[in-house]
Amino acid sequence: MRDRQLFIADPSMHKFEKHGLKKEPPGPLPHLVISFGEEDEGNLTFRALRHVSQLQIPLKVTVLVGERYPHDVSTLRMMALGRRNTIVQQPPYDLPEIYANADVVLCASGYMPYEIAVIGIPCIILSQSDFEVGLTFPKEQHGFVHLGLGRKVKQSNLLNAIMEPLLHEPLRKRAIERQLSLNLGGGLDTILETIFYLVEHPKRGVGGKTMSDMLN
Repeated sequence: MRDRQLFIADPSMHKFEKHGLKKEPPGPLPHLVISFGEEDEGNLTFRALRHVSQLQIPLKVTVLVGERYPHDVSTLRMMALGRRNTIVQQPPYDLPEIYANADVVLCASGYMPYEIAVIGIPCIILSQSDFEVGLTFPKEQHGFVHLGLGRKVKQSNLLNAIMEPLLHEPLRKRAIERQLSLNLGGGLDTILETIFYLVEHPKRGVGGKTMSDMLN
């Protein structure tokens, strides 16, 4: 996944490729999706929802909890009860469709930004670890807002980052265009083409043997 040109999107995402180009500007009830993966070891889901609860604007919030989420889901549900139009969902759920219906996505910096960039949705990144902070893909030049380590993010910075694409249409469009200009999702075709090329034009290895010769 470090080579963005070879990212292979899940087949369920294909029908939503470049969906962001078709989306209208956010309506009177913008939709924020919070999704921090299968485990969310840093419990950024809780931290993000706590901060978002302070937003004094109408906002639909969907919190996606992973299958191996090790923390107390009931705490999230209690927080959700304190804010209108906020729901906490546990698997199974249709992740690509939920992403496609979002106006802003808040996630970690692992594999999820690659999926978002296939669809084209303004996306805010909170990293789970120092390793994730060092990943080069989910950065501004690729259409993301990277706020660094999630456990250190300031509430004001997070809320401002959420509001910007909702209030500024040119910024929203620019983020989508930068993501979609990467043309992610077709890595499978590239890999298959490479395999077929190597089969038809095998490179000589040790002692003049082809890879097929050495395997046999």
